[in-house]
Amino acid sequence: MISSLICSRFKGAVVCTALLLMTIGPNCSVAQEGNPAGMEHSTANAADRAFVDATTRGGMAEIALGQLALTKSRDNATKDFASKMIADHQNAGKRLELVAKEAKIPQPNDVDLEHKQIASELETLSGKPFDSRYLTIQLTDHQKAVQLLSYEIGAGQHAALIKYAEQNLARILDHLQMCQTAAEKIAFANK
Repeated sequence: MISSLICSRFKGAVVCTALLLMTIGPNCSVAQEGNPAGMEHSTANAADRAFVDATTRGGMAEIALGQLALTKSRDNATKDFASKMIADHQNAGKRLELVAKEAKIPQPNDVDLEHKQIASELETLSGKPFDSRYLTIQLTDHQKAVQLLSYEIGAGQHAALIKYAEQNLARILDHLQMCQTAAEKIAFANK
């Protein structure tokens, strides 16, 4: 049911999932290690490790870009969204840190190159151009996050990581809705 809701709401979901699978690598046997019966497992598989890496990096990027938005944006809805991203992703990051330690999965300590480049691009913008670009990036990132959480729920093995993904899916869908509303406001204001 969750997957049909997600697929119906987001075009390109297959592409996002395929990209995630490609980042895991060809030598990983995610399908063989998955948790199709929903059995409780305490060991992590390749999907769990990829999930922790991508979620950690994504959360750090959300915080950094949110902080940038608070200084660059002039729009209250964008600033409210950025403040929520900072608070929610800091809290989620703390919870993920505990679960990752339990799963014995090391976390990265920096954002990925793509988000470093995005931050550099956003540094050059301000006002409405900044708001528009920031919210567009946020829409894409949150669509990817929905796919990532759904992937972990279906292919992960570590019970605590699966539970973390399940608990955060609704929150990320809320973020996506809030971002869509702010982006629509900016788009209509630009006309």
